[in-house]
Amino acid sequence: MADGRVQLAEKMITARSYGPAINVLQQHLRQQPDDARARSLLGLAAYRSGDDAAAVEAFRAVLAIRPDDVPTLYNLGRTLERLGRVTEARPLIERAATLGPTYRPAVDWLARTTETSPGPHRPDPPGPAAPTKPGDDPERLTAGTLLHSGTRRLSSFLGVWIIAALLALTGLLVLGSHRPGRLQWMGEALTFPSPSFLADVLEKAKGGPLEAQAQADYDRAVAQATALADRIESGLLVTAGILIVLGLLLLVRSLIAAPLTRYDLYQRRIDITRGVLNRHHTSGWLFEIQDVRLRQPPWLTLSRNAEIRIRLQDSTKLRIIGLGTLRQQIRLREELRDAALRERRALKSVWV
Repeated sequence: MADGRVQLAEKMITARSYGPAINVLQQHLRQQPDDARARSLLGLAAYRSGDDAAAVEAFRAVLAIRPDDVPTLYNLGRTLERLGRVTEARPLIERAATLGPTYRPAVDWLARTTETSPGPHRPDPPGPAAPTKPGDDPERLTAGTLLHSGTRRLSSFLGVWIIAALLALTGLLVLGSHRPGRLQWMGEALTFPSPSFLADVLEKAKGGPLEAQAQADYDRAVAQATALADRIESGLLVTAGILIVLGLLLLVRSLIAAPLTRYDLYQRRIDITRGVLNRHHTSGWLFEIQDVRLRQPPWLTLSRNAEIRIRLQDSTKLRIIGLGTLRQQIRLREELRDAALRERRALKSVWV
């Protein structure tokens, strides 16, 4: 799987899809940070996308692993040259030419930049065409034209509303059924020894020398049971209030989240923004789509909505819920699936 990602990134670079290639390589390097080939490709993609600083960092990381890698020495030198740091670039390219006398890019660069004064003889042997070097015309893979943009329909929060209503209703029922002393029996059941047991003891001790002690034990047990019952009732009242507030918060959150959830569908990419206080921004390229499914749990079926689940090649999952009418959501699922297939075929036609 890891080597497959590197091959995929290499093909993306060939197809000038530098942004997605960088994403794939970064994911791969998080698992295999010492992969010199992947870091070299990362530097190449960064250079071609115009990010010279990232390219320098990537090429230096390769040289930390392979100090005598000729193409990387040359690529680092060319990147530094484009940054205007020619005095740093020349020693690197000279070293590349020394280590690889048949590496024509380095030899040709030195020939072009060497002054007319006599200098050391540099061979110019025939050899195969040089590998692709960093180009001077950076090109970014754009998202393309915005085809569809919208927010989540409020009706798609029906499931949240049901949960909010159940919480609030439970809290109201607890408050409505509150009566002073109604949980005395629970306090007595949780008190040991129980007041009923001590009442029997008191009945038997009447008229005897232990009557006063039995009466005191009984009174203490009743007081403990009453205090415990009061604490239980207070806890239930607080819980009821929390349930009501929580239900209201869920309702308010859905009202706010609906317009703040945004779906932007471009020719080549999907951007999703969601959340209220904690905002999340996710995106995916269409050629990365592995699977597109339409799901309708009961609350979405009742509100005539649907959830489109999109799984990308790196197992990332995107969700589009309640974008347009149900018919539009069904059609959108088909369009996404067909568009993803077209994008993959377009890339393959360039790779071959």
